[in-house]
Amino acid sequence: MVFTEVHVGIDDLDSPSGGCTTHAAYRLIKELTNRYGAKFIDYPNLVRLNPAIPFKTRGNGAVALRFLIPENKFNEVSEFIIKFLTNYAEGLPHRPETEPGILIVKGRPGEEFRALYLKALTDYVPPDVVMNTLGESKNVTWYPSEGSKGLVGATAAVGWLPPHDCTYELLIYRLNHGSGRCVDRNSVIMMDEETRGETFLNIDPESGRVLITPGGPDPVLCGVRGSRPEVLLKALNIIKVCEAIEGWIIFRTNQHTDAHHMARKAGLIRAFQTGCVSGMVSSKPVTLEGGSTLVKICDSSGCVHVASFRESRLSSVLQYVRVGDVIKVCGSAKFWEGIGTVLQAEKIVLRYVPRHVTRNPRCPACGRRLKSLGRSGGLKCVKCGFRVTSKWVEYVAVERGVEEGLYLPPPKSFKHLMKPPERYGCEHLCTKLKAPWTEWIK
Repeated sequence: MVFTEVHVGIDDLDSPSGGCTTHAAYRLIKELTNRYGAKFIDYPNLVRLNPAIPFKTRGNGAVALRFLIPENKFNEVSEFIIKFLTNYAEGLPHRPETEPGILIVKGRPGEEFRALYLKALTDYVPPDVVMNTLGESKNVTWYPSEGSKGLVGATAAVGWLPPHDCTYELLIYRLNHGSGRCVDRNSVIMMDEETRGETFLNIDPESGRVLITPGGPDPVLCGVRGSRPEVLLKALNIIKVCEAIEGWIIFRTNQHTDAHHMARKAGLIRAFQTGCVSGMVSSKPVTLEGGSTLVKICDSSGCVHVASFRESRLSSVLQYVRVGDVIKVCGSAKFWEGIGTVLQAEKIVLRYVPRHVTRNPRCPACGRRLKSLGRSGGLKCVKCGFRVTSKWVEYVAVERGVEEGLYLPPPKSFKHLMKPPERYGCEHLCTKLKAPWTEWIK
């Protein structure tokens, strides 16, 4: 029997009032394996895209599925996928707010899909650009035919191909889609302790708040993120849930990899782009209403304003920089009325320029600081009378309120793509799926 490789991209199968693109993918995977014997060649991919886009879907996450099916079943499977997913979309509450996108690629996706993924990860991609890409590609089928916002994410997801740094996420789906969730907090604390270093952002260390449960009316009960699928299966056996569940699945993801932090020039970065800018501080920090801090940094290309918000606690870092200091700021660029493009900080790397102040030396007899005798020259101790006819000064380093180095927000403020401290130095290239499908979905 001849098999063909298929890559499916899915996006915008959710709404503010329910539904979830990953949940639709979870149900589709079960249908594809049971009906058509699809053989998956990778974990399902959860691909996060540019967080700076104002009209993004919830979480701005698309899904890619990669599998083999019999060659003679390709057309039938393609029709089934589109019908299954459009039926899911039609059942969403507030459906007019969604713009689903479905892409089916026969054979391995070309480099044009990789390029589009990188663009959608770090910049704005108009739907017309996607339609032009699809129109010039071979062996592709898409829905809707006229294009949609969701088709941008679906096409980008297909373009996320190994090898690159990745993480994994275990998602558990519930039967009750109300706002409340029932996950035993003590079991989450235990899971966090037993998998520490290999799972991340489970508990906020300051407030003790559980971070693995979302707050909306979607099907996700909880999601655990980790470095390996095996550690997520361990977490699954520790977590106790106290409500009925539909099932669970493990996704391979680009979450928590800083994949969106590409190098940018200060004078060239635009609104809706993500990236990192390194430059010299050219203005004093300004504290805005609400506690945010604003400074300007410049490089050879020009300047850009950098902002940090009080909630991220990076404002307290920017408050201590001075003109001439060198900083690297990574984040998302937005347009601020009256200012222009502002890079909103997600992380800061701070390097000080050494600064000194001059002081009169201390008296060698009594230790009190000497005073200047003015134009006549010399120094005198007003306590013991010690005098010198010449002047000299001590150079004393100015102490700063914070040390040099890397600064990140607290766990509760982390967004999907931001890399937590546990992952620094633990990046790795991801390989294709080896486990049978029954080990990553139920």
